[in-house]
Amino acid sequence: VWAPRADAVARALLAEHQYAAAYDYLKTAVDGYEKESMAAELVKALQTMSSIDQILNRNDQANALLQRAVEASARLGSDSLAVKSRLLAAQGRLARAAGHIPESRAYFKEALVLFPQEQEKTTGDLALASISMGEAMLEAGRKEEARELFLKGLTGSENASYLLNDCLNALRGLARISTEQGNYEEALAYLHQAEGAARGVLPADHAFWAGLYDQRGWVNIMRKAAPEARADFLKAVSNAAVSPMIAAQSREGLGKAWLDAGEGAKARENLRQSIQVRESNFSSDTLSLGRVYHSLGIASDMEGDREGALQAYSRAVDALLKCGDGPERKNLLVQSYLCKAYALCDGEQWQEAVDAFEAVLPLLEGEQRSENYKQLGRCYDELGMTAKADECWKESGFPRVRRSSPVRRTDGGRISSRR
Repeated sequence: VWAPRADAVARALLAEHQYAAAYDYLKTAVDGYEKESMAAELVKALQTMSSIDQILNRNDQANALLQRAVEASARLGSDSLAVKSRLLAAQGRLARAAGHIPESRAYFKEALVLFPQEQEKTTGDLALASISMGEAMLEAGRKEEARELFLKGLTGSENASYLLNDCLNALRGLARISTEQGNYEEALAYLHQAEGAARGVLPADHAFWAGLYDQRGWVNIMRKAAPEARADFLKAVSNAAVSPMIAAQSREGLGKAWLDAGEGAKARENLRQSIQVRESNFSSDTLSLGRVYHSLGIASDMEGDREGALQAYSRAVDALLKCGDGPERKNLLVQSYLCKAYALCDGEQWQEAVDAFEAVLPLLEGEQRSENYKQLGRCYDELGMTAKADECWKESGFPRVRRSSPVRRTDGGRISSRR
């Protein structure tokens, strides 16, 4: 008797956003449900407590409650797999928020295996299931399925204030899908909707705000709105609850926004901070490190610091060579190699430039490959290796150009043509 009554009081308090008081009543409900072996009610109460913990920035406690719910879901009979799938997806979200990306992907992958393909209702707890599984679908690259699940979950979550955290994640998920599809204004609309839903409910130092402003900053980067992007990234990094992952992303975003404004010094300052956070916390994410080092090279180049640019491009190449294959990795590796090679040419380090041009050659096609052979021909000419130069000029298809003197960088502030 008392467990359902405590549960009902908790839900009434949640409707008024009185999370701490509701949490205490839910503890009473959980104790009663456990004693009476009421598995379905127990799982539901544990999930609600976990949602409250997430709203209150207590993610470790939230994950522990989800694990208890996973264990309790084994007693649900035919519904156990469907319930377990959404619990695992929720754990995947928490792991992702903590920066534990491989662990997060493992949770989402297992959740998708267990997820039932047919879901007719989307109200109440099934709204939560739809949102959780939408996140799993999004992580798996199944964007249209994710969009449908997010929208169904949002429709079915009306008047369920304990689902606020999940609804905010659904809105951010929809914004992510819109961004990846190039619909930047639509993405901004979802993010503004999330901001409005959380305003006055979540405290100012809640981790949600840092994540929201970081995401909005990147959308503004994509839509070429550098001043708006800088404002959002600054809000993100100034948030007291900012995570290392968000700090690294937002500092990188600030660096890119200042690059767009032609402010190399300010860009370098923020990009270096991003690298410091990444190397301290996510050194295994070599793709992201390579990307930030490449941007740092461009910023150094903008400031006329050839040695700093060369060092950054070299670090970018080293990091990217440790990555798995993929289109982003290939594009960054090509650009970093070429930038490194041109920086070496600027310093008249011809043999080192040859090594860089030769290393990138297998990755190039068409005009890029012809241009690369042309640059190799010039380097070999500077080295006095005529036979090698002849071969490269022939492969390039360009008419041979001889210079009376090497190309030099006479103006320390001039930006190299590699940009």
